[in-house]
Amino acid sequence: MTMRLLAFLPGLVVAALATAAHAAAPPWEWAVPYLGRPLPGGSFLAEAEWVALRSEIEVEVRASGALRRVFRQVLAPTARSTGQLTIFTPYNENQRLVPPQLWVRSGRRTRSVSLAQSFADLPLPLAGTGRERLYLAATEKLAPADLAIVQWEVIDREPLLGEEVLEPFGFYPAAEWAARASGAAEGGDPPELRLVLPGAPASDPQGAEVVLRDLPALLDVYDEENPFLAAPLQALPYVLLRTGSAAGKDWPGLAAKARSFFTEVLAADPPGAWTPTAGRLTAGASPGLDTAARLASFVQSLTYRDIAWGLASHHPAPPSET
Repeated sequence: MTMRLLAFLPGLVVAALATAAHAAAPPWEWAVPYLGRPLPGGSFLAEAEWVALRSEIEVEVRASGALRRVFRQVLAPTARSTGQLTIFTPYNENQRLVPPQLWVRSGRRTRSVSLAQSFADLPLPLAGTGRERLYLAATEKLAPADLAIVQWEVIDREPLLGEEVLEPFGFYPAAEWAARASGAAEGGDPPELRLVLPGAPASDPQGAEVVLRDLPALLDVYDEENPFLAAPLQALPYVLLRTGSAAGKDWPGLAAKARSFFTEVLAADPPGAWTPTAGRLTAGASPGLDTAARLASFVQSLTYRDIAWGLASHHPAPPSET
């Protein structure tokens, strides 16, 4: 018996070491392939103090239909950096936030940094619904060669009905941004990711991952001189996440509803000045997704037009002495 045990001992030791190594894998191990990337250059950096060498969102569709989003970033300081990093994490009251975890990479050493004493969780009353929130956390001053590894989660409390837009623009520019999706609602189909580029219809399903590069920061996308008309729908790329058993099957019906709504909007505009524009927008559009997207974009643009006109024509009377 002893001889047999000795014969198996080397294999048992190797297996035990492999198990221990797997169990000891750090939670930031996903960042290893991106830590050696050089600092990017280009106009997309603008005045940013930090740039994401890699920014990604991994969406899990749970059996209930609710989404679990895991956000990950590897951030490097630019030449403009003061050394301090501020982490911005938006979410809303219908979601549960797993606060950011931060690791700082200095040379070959990676250390965990607690954010427990340096955060604020703030309501955003200007967001429209009053239910939006922003979690802010600031780091200590980091060395110029340090990298920051950040991870957090946003988990929905209710199932997603249909689809969601994944916006690639964040608070810092990104040299590379990726979106992935997995899982499925009970009895539903696996999620689909479709890339929508400016002026183009949504792509066919992209498979396991969609990647975009050289993305400016969110605030650099908008024109400060004309905030209402600076970024209309379909002027920026985004990724469409579609879930459920009806994925890709209901677009003809949605296109018909969009056309009906669009007709009502035009009927309410007596001059009919926008009819030619609508014709140009939908010329050559394929039935279904493309038509629905173009019509929906145009209908919403009318709202922004009215807001801009209303503000431009608003001239309040000066206050009276009484």
